[in-house]
Amino acid sequence: LIKRGIFIVEPVRLSIKWDGISIMYQTIAISLTHKVQYQTNRGYQ
Repeated sequence: LIKRGIFIVEPVRLSIKWDGISIMYQTIAISLTHKVQYQTNRGYQ
C-alpha cells in the first residue's frame, strides 16, 4: 500500500514539474509573439 502510494505520487510530482516548464515556455512564446505583432503593427503605420 505504501509502495503504491509513492508510485502514484512520483508521476504527479513529475507532471507538475513539467507543467511549470511548459507554462514558462508558453509565457515566453506569447511575449515573443506580442513583440513581433507590435513591431509589424508599427511598421504598417
